Amino acid sequence: MTVLVDLRYDSQALLAGGLYRPTGAGDVIVAPVTSDREGRVRILLRPRGKELNVVLSSQRVLTFVRKTEALIPSGTESLHLGLDDLVERLTTGA
Repeated sequence: MTVLVDLRYDSQALLAGGLYRPTGAGDVIVAPVTSDREGRVRILLRPRGKELNVVLSSQRVLTFVRKTEALIPSGTESLHLGLDDLVERLTTGA
């Protein structure tokens, strides 16, 4: 199954915020799993009428956010990544 998601937000802030409270809207929502004590976070992707629900360890998500923030400060992702070019190459087969 291929799921395309439009990434037009500060994904690091979305992931970090979602560790502690529901964050995001529309196609992407990140929220802590409040019904368990294992410290997990739910990432809900809902593009074009489809739905993908992913549950991950909060500690692993926090570690990922910290590592990515050390490499690329939050809010500057678009300056470092050529996502538009990548998407163009992937969708056109170039």
